Amino acid sequence: MPVTKQAGQSLTVEGSASERDNPDKDAFARFPDTYTGDMNWGLGSHKRNLRDGNLDVTVNYKVERQ
Repeated sequence: MPVTKQAGQSLTVEGSASERDNPDKDAFARFPDTYTGDMNWGLGSHKRNLRDGNLDVTVNYKVERQ
């Protein structure tokens, strides 16, 4: 999804994961990562480990410039 940013603005990438194979469990984890122009908008690959209860997942994402 293309996004245009200006100086002084930030870019926030949000993600989440949940465990849904058992309705009695409600394991859920989320993350927000925020980048600025000084941080080169977070360009590159990122990995986040999310854990909650029995939930243990790795989320990978990439920020690219077009």
